[in-house]
Amino acid sequence: MRRLLSVAFVVAIVTLSFGAKAQVPFVQVFFDEYGTVASKDCPPVVMSDTLSVFAYNFNMWISTIEYQVVYGPAFTFCGDIFDDRVRTVGNSEWGLHVTYRDLGDARGPFRLQRLCVVWHCTDCSGYLDTHIEVIPHPDSGVVRAVSSTDVVLDAVGMVSTTCPWTTPTQKSTWGQLKSLYDH
Repeated sequence: MRRLLSVAFVVAIVTLSFGAKAQVPFVQVFFDEYGTVASKDCPPVVMSDTLSVFAYNFNMWISTIEYQVVYGPAFTFCGDIFDDRVRTVGNSEWGLHVTYRDLGDARGPFRLQRLCVVWHCTDCSGYLDTHIEVIPHPDSGVVRAVSSTDVVLDAVGMVSTTCPWTTPTQKSTWGQLKSLYDH
């Protein structure tokens, strides 16, 4: 009986710890308008593009949020694109503070803004594993949101990758792998 209770306790602790980690609020740049593509290869031509910045796991109505975006060498920042329901101070490249006239519903994935960028690369040579990253606002030193009830919530800025480094693999059998180490 004691062993069964110990196992149940361990399972409960592990389950709770994974649930807590999964709920960390974060802000990240995505290469699509739905907030699902966080890595992408360079396009075949130099071109302008629109990226999206999303807030995840905030689970509240946002009245303000602040952060900064660091653009990797594959990009040049052209401008921030917002809905008409926001007021901003600064820009994403140098530090951005956004205030919503109507509260932003960040109880689920919430698009904070769109970014206009120009891609400088036409293939991945020289751009392997370069990043576009959300970092803390330079004045406050944090990625932070304030809710409609004045609850302050610090978040994590995430990294998105251009030309992600992949390890080349090939389909092999166990015997083929073993033969590599036979002398």
